[in-house]
Order: sequence, then structure tokens, then C-alpha cells
Amino acid sequence: MRTFFKLLSALLLSIIFLWIFLISNIYTSSKSQDREPVDAIVVLGASQWNGRPSPALRARLDHAKELYKADVAKHIILTGGVAKGEKISESRVGKNYLNKKGIPNSRIFIEEDGKTTKESLKKVSEIKNKHDFRTILFVSHGYHLYRVKKIAADYDMSNAFSSAVEIKDPEKKFKHIFKESLITILYIFKPDYKSGKS
Repeated sequence: MRTFFKLLSALLLSIIFLWIFLISNIYTSSKSQDREPVDAIVVLGASQWNGRPSPALRARLDHAKELYKADVAKHIILTGGVAKGEKISESRVGKNYLNKKGIPNSRIFIEEDGKTTKESLKKVSEIKNKHDFRTILFVSHGYHLYRVKKIAADYDMSNAFSSAVEIKDPEKKFKHIFKESLITILYIFKPDYKSGKS
């Protein structure tokens, strides 16, 4: 019986250690601010409100616009489909927003089919291959980037960088990172798990 409890304790400690290690990796990724020149910037979708970007989506779009204006990339790929009850996709709203900020249609690609991060990145990989983009940079909120790059690698997009939209409130940031660690664990053990966007 004592041996059993020792093994159980060792197992629990290993699980806790691995979880802390995962949270540490998510936190480290959340600080990413890569600005290496790439072929395309990929903006992960977030909610839109009646044709207007939500604050989360607007923050990602503004960050991508800043990188584009700094000549980090010549093209932007926007992700995000039509949410239930909506008539316009997140990516279409994003495109309209960036057009108003001076970025022409010819520089923007959109995917409107993805309902989850995994579905969106599958479509991004198709756009990437079609246009022979070799390097990309993901833009999302920091807590989301570790899982984004992990899924991207599964679609042969390992040659990628990331640039985070920061959450300054420490409590809110920790909640997002904790939630993201659970979603990431589900993805690792069940790749077909349909997690939300972010």
C-alpha cells in the first residue's frame, strides 16, 4: 500500500510539474514581440459587434496595421467566420476596418470558414501554400499564441513568428493563461477537440 501511495504521489507531482511547465511556456509566448520581416501577417479572429470590431478584435487589427506600416510584411491574412446569429464574418469586418486605415484590398486575404483556431489555421495554411508565403507572423492576444503556434506546426507552418497583443491587468491575464492551459492540454491529448477561437 505504501508503494502505491508513493507511485501516486510521484504521478501527481509529475502532472503538477508538467502543468506548471506548460503555463510557463504559455506565459513566455505571451511576451512575444517578433518583428522580423515575413511574407504575411496572420490575425486571429475575435468577436465583431454588428459590423464593428470588438475591442479584442480591434486591438489585434491595430497591432497588425502597425506591423504592416513598419514594413514587417506586405500582406495580411485575416481569419474568422460568421458567428451564430450574425450576417457578416469577423474577417470581413476586419478587412473593412483595415481598408479604412489605408491598407488596400490587394494586400489583404480573408478566410471566412473557420469557427475555431484549428479550422482557421487549416485555411491559413491553404492560403499560404497557394501564394507561396514561406514565413508568417501570428498576431493575437499573448495568452493565445502558444497554442496557435502548436497548431500551426501541425499544418506545416513551423517557420512562423508571433507578436502579442498584451493584457495589462495581471489578474485578467492569469485567468486567460490558466484557461488556455486547459484548452491546450485538451488539444494535445485530443487534437480533434473543437476549442473556441481564443
